[in-house]
Amino acid sequence: MKPDAYTKSVLTVIALCLVVLVLRGVDVLPRAVAGGAAAYPLVPATPSCPSTPTGP
Repeated sequence: MKPDAYTKSVLTVIALCLVVLVLRGVDVLPRAVAGGAAAYPLVPATPSCPSTPTGP
């Protein structure tokens, strides 16, 4: 029994769909997510070092 072109194309589409379903669950690159606390906390301004520049 020789499979015809229609059967080959249907089986190819099914195989491609299965590959897509499998690859959806695989993380090739890790996803970037926002963290909780900042890695570098802000330093408060002191009176000897004002946060706004003074001009003439």
